[in-house]
Amino acid sequence: KPIDPPALWATLSRWLPQRPGWQALQPPRGEPAPQPSSALLALSPIPGLDAALGLRRAGGQWPLYRALLGRFIQNQGDFAANLQAALAAHDDRSARRLAHTLKGVAAQVGADPLAAKAGALEDAIHAGQADHAALQADVEATLRCLLDALAAQLADEDDSAGATTVATTTASPAAQQALLKSLIEKLEGDDFDCSQFLERHDDALRSLLGARHDSVKDAVERFDFHSALAVLAAFRPSGQDTR
Repeated sequence: KPIDPPALWATLSRWLPQRPGWQALQPPRGEPAPQPSSALLALSPIPGLDAALGLRRAGGQWPLYRALLGRFIQNQGDFAANLQAALAAHDDRSARRLAHTLKGVAAQVGADPLAAKAGALEDAIHAGQADHAALQADVEATLRCLLDALAAQLADEDDSAGATTVATTTASPAAQQALLKSLIEKLEGDDFDCSQFLERHDDALRSLLGARHDSVKDAVERFDFHSALAVLAAFRPSGQDTR
């Protein structure tokens, strides 16, 4: 980590054996998702975050990058408490793992200064340095500032998006089936717009899928598109839950 998609494809093309008649490996040519410049610009004042770099590391897919930022906030909010608990229990292995994970996810979203500090903390714990309190405090403070700034900015973005959410509560059965077909196509194509698609058409799809809706949404939020498709494959138009 972090993964740089163009560099990954270039490396694969250079090292994988080429057979006669094969063309050099090329990155997937799926239509790139539109990049909302206003949302990207809104992230630019956040100290320690290079949003443009994070977006490139997400393959230029804004929905994916937006989801990664959300998961970063959700999963790293308890970092300080978990790290302090691990160190208090003299569980250096867990402490190193926490620092290592933070290093990786921070780099993936474009927070390279935090990633470097987390890497230094990981090395200090691994080396058995007893006095790394200042480094630990710096990591925790840097992370907290970043989390607070991201949470505030993304909350503002969500409020703005909510004002333009498509109303689908009165969608006809035919329209609901069309939405379901579109969702399945997006899942089969590994389209990271799936999450936003579900949000935009939440009421109509919830009405159609019933109890299965939350299972689909949970799988999509975990980027487990295979499980989401499995739930939809078991869906019965009659609305009866057969599980």
